[in-house]
Amino acid sequence: MYGYVMGKVTMYGYVMGKSRMCDQVCRWKRKWNRKGDDAKPKWIDPHVWAALVRYWLDPKSEARSINSRNARYHDPDGTGISKHRSGQTSFKASARKHSEKTGELTPDFLQVLEETHRKPDGTFTNGKSESIYNEVSSRIQEMESELCAGDNMESSVSGGLSIHAKNKIYTEVAPRKKNRIYGVGSLQQEAASAHTGAPPPPSEDPLIFAQKLAVAEASLQAQATQIQESQATLQAQATELKQSKEKMHSYDAYFEYLAEKDPAFAALFRAEHQPSSKQADPVTTTKTTPVTGDNTGNGTATATLSSLSKSF
Repeated sequence: MYGYVMGKVTMYGYVMGKSRMCDQVCRWKRKWNRKGDDAKPKWIDPHVWAALVRYWLDPKSEARSINSRNARYHDPDGTGISKHRSGQTSFKASARKHSEKTGELTPDFLQVLEETHRKPDGTFTNGKSESIYNEVSSRIQEMESELCAGDNMESSVSGGLSIHAKNKIYTEVAPRKKNRIYGVGSLQQEAASAHTGAPPPPSEDPLIFAQKLAVAEASLQAQATQIQESQATLQAQATELKQSKEKMHSYDAYFEYLAEKDPAFAALFRAEHQPSSKQADPVTTTKTTPVTGDNTGNGTATATLSSLSKSF
């Protein structure tokens, strides 16, 4: 989980950083065309700036730049240059901001087109965007009028078309080029799902990834703390077990010494701790005289056994 989230965040940061750096280099080139080497930023390394200038002066680079410029200003339909007003904000980010306001999880393609291609005065950046907007709006109104006359599963709770149904109409109206739908920008995956009728895939928003990353880090930290506590507990138990074994070994040496000095005591101690199971092997002991008070050795063994039993 942690590796998956980190991979997604890294990929998003790389893509965004690459896009921002390309825009910055383009701005440097425009200033260099006007001012020459005076356009060099103060913080940039002179060797790096010299390499950029050599690249800009390369005939292949210049031809590539001219082709890209012609593509940006290409107007095949005669309806105006295809451009948007979102700047560096991706269409997916614009859709997310709109979803935060409305509470809808699925982006509305028509709303995205209006926010990215419509000027504050109400006009569109080009005729193609205006034509698509008017056509999609007209079809949505027609279908909603039909819904008012009868029940339909495509209607939402408020009585209008669902966002998914509106997006499907948009994908049917908007032109395609190289399997990319016009006007949806980075929402191509959602647009493909709307066109095929499949439910939209789960959003992979960078903010959601950041939240998942924070949750994963907190979970890992809690697990690390729990592991440390378990290790401390096991260490304490191991120390206690070691001390117990040392104590037992000291008592064994004491009993062996007493058994050598007083065999009668050893026999009594073994008989008292003899397992009660019938299947246990009998313990062979040396023959001893009965324990009586007249026998000094037996009396000593009895007293010693009594004192040891009390201590245990």
